[in-house]
Amino acid sequence: MFEAVVDVPGPERSRILDESCATDPDLRAQVEELLRGDAAANAGSFLGQQSKRQLNADTPLETALEGTAIGGFHLVRLIATGGMGAVFEATQSHPRRTVAIKVLKPVFASGRVLNRFEVEAEILARLHHQGIAQIHASGIHSFAQGAFEFQLPWYAMEYLGESRTLNEFAAGNALDLPAKLDLMLHLCDAVEHAHQRGVIHRDLKPQNVILRAGDDAPVLIDFGLALLLDRATRLTRTGDVLGTPQWMPPEQA
Repeated sequence: MFEAVVDVPGPERSRILDESCATDPDLRAQVEELLRGDAAANAGSFLGQQSKRQLNADTPLETALEGTAIGGFHLVRLIATGGMGAVFEATQSHPRRTVAIKVLKPVFASGRVLNRFEVEAEILARLHHQGIAQIHASGIHSFAQGAFEFQLPWYAMEYLGESRTLNEFAAGNALDLPAKLDLMLHLCDAVEHAHQRGVIHRDLKPQNVILRAGDDAPVLIDFGLALLLDRATRLTRTGDVLGTPQWMPPEQA
């Protein structure tokens, strides 16, 4: 949310916040605190706000990372980007293989968002199932861009190739009832594997099911909202809204 409004003029910024945070005053308060800190930092910086905007517009961090090395992996190309992070195709030399690298954006590399990212890496490390994307390594990457230096949390995971989401796969194939049931059985087996190890995904939806390129096997991804039942400190507070509204269970609504 901060990244979406930080370079927007005042009146338009207020309108966006009014719409996006209408039911979440705590979120708005956090974003406004970040905005005040950003304004104070730029007021005392010789670079100034104009330099910051030029950096963001001319050299997005995701683009600047392409071609760099992170923890023994060479980033080849950007695959996808979201509100809090980006995913790259990368190569590893030893052993020689293609992997996917997920990087958390610097603005989120602290507090509860960073905790969730670290928990996601921990979750993937304890799950070993053909229906769940496997993790290979994780760490923190120091990256300089002009006058700025960033600490980027990352982890490397199984690369699924030119895969499709469950909805894309279903739309492109005339699946009969047995084929649909077979997909569901594979997914239920992966979810059960996670449950037996104390992991609740909490964001099950078609967009988080990928059909692996080559064998069209369903793979469950994105454990960013998952809950570890054996963690002493849980990352969810009463009143937090997590997940995608149309796929939330009725009791959460």
